[in-house]
Amino acid sequence: MRSLLMVASLALLTACSTTHSGGSMPSALAKTTDSDVTGRWTGTWIGTGLFESPREDEVILEIKQVGNSGYGRVVFDGSVAAESVPWNVRREGLAGARVSARIRGSRIQLKHELGGNLFAADLKRVGDDRMIGDVRGASPGVQLVLTRVRRGEAPQARVMPAPPAQPPAQQSSQQPSPQAAQAEPEPAKVVTLPPIEETKPAVTEPATEPDPVQIAKVLPSEEPQLEQPSAERPKIEEFVPAIDMRNVYFDFDSAKLRADAADVLATNVDWLKQHDDLQLMIEGHCDEAGTPEYNQVLGDRRAESVRATLAASGIEPERMATISYGKERPVCTDSTEECRKLNRHVEFRIKSR
Repeated sequence: MRSLLMVASLALLTACSTTHSGGSMPSALAKTTDSDVTGRWTGTWIGTGLFESPREDEVILEIKQVGNSGYGRVVFDGSVAAESVPWNVRREGLAGARVSARIRGSRIQLKHELGGNLFAADLKRVGDDRMIGDVRGASPGVQLVLTRVRRGEAPQARVMPAPPAQPPAQQSSQQPSPQAAQAEPEPAKVVTLPPIEETKPAVTEPATEPDPVQIAKVLPSEEPQLEQPSAERPKIEEFVPAIDMRNVYFDFDSAKLRADAADVLATNVDWLKQHDDLQLMIEGHCDEAGTPEYNQVLGDRRAESVRATLAASGIEPERMATISYGKERPVCTDSTEECRKLNRHVEFRIKSR
């Protein structure tokens, strides 16, 4: 009996020694999870648009993970018409807000590169290729649903929702239905952003301002430096109306060039090429609908749309500058739709170079 007990004890000691000295960890403990979030994520943001109307549109996140941190850019498409999206994100529009990231397991915190008080979002990974979350502090709330775009997958075209209807105070006595008050939806479009570079970010001295579609490589530990303009902005009072150039008109709540703008801009391009000694100021204007802040951004987008088209047609970018007056300088003050159409425009001023 004693010999049997000694044999059993010896076997038990041998098993324990093997486990602690040379044995492998149990598979459940040794298993690790790939938490790298590097890549392109697309999906939907759900919030509230102008005049408290429901709003849903596309959101794009491009991010590069370095350890437990990361950097990249988030784009809220159509957010300029959404009062629930933080103002600084709306202002940056399709250029995107540059963000830093903090990754802790399945949870990802995004912050604007200039501080979380400007923009922050809390996301949680659900599986390897899906994230859900909210914009922190948004009121009304903004929900985010994102899916990773795997290499080789083509981005899907998405039909943009119709812009909001004008407020009831600005409609005629015979109020149309809400569906009739909306402008026609813009055609489907695909927002394509360049891939994130794989090089590790490095601290550099501030240089010229990067192209809007590039992602700034800023580590969370860095203090971003605001760059100074390379040249002095032209003085507005030095410009006079360009009476030989035609105005460009826009649809309600839109900065997209209409079909009739093609002939107008072609004529303006020919005139500018014949007068290459002139500098051009492009002014964006809006109607009375919406807040002053919203119209300031919308006017800027309209001016930028015209400037980009002129530049693509051969007008030197250094000859042009833009400014937005929002709804501050209406050409017509009657509360009619015909009057509002006249106020939704871009006009031109010139001066000698």
